[in-house]
Amino acid sequence: MEAQTSESDIDLNDLLPVAEAAELLKVSPQTIRRWQTQEGLRQIRFSRRLYTTEQDLKNFARASTLQHQTFDEQTQQSIAELDQLLGEGTK
Repeated sequence: MEAQTSESDIDLNDLLPVAEAAELLKVSPQTIRRWQTQEGLRQIRFSRRLYTTEQDLKNFARASTLQHQTFDEQTQQSIAELDQLLGEGTK
């Protein structure tokens, strides 16, 4: 269930490298890649690298929280922090 997008569908300024996405949620880059290939987090390939967007990450985190209420406390806190960071960026 891999959600992929071509680079012409998105503003390049919105790209979030896998490593940065992992830092935001305090998970490993491998976890982000697994979410992209198996869990439906949108995967954007550009210049042979993988990206997502902050909005896609935020939507995925919210959907995952609703579907899987068993996230550990640290992951729940990371999701809340991400939501706060992204919420401030849209004001």
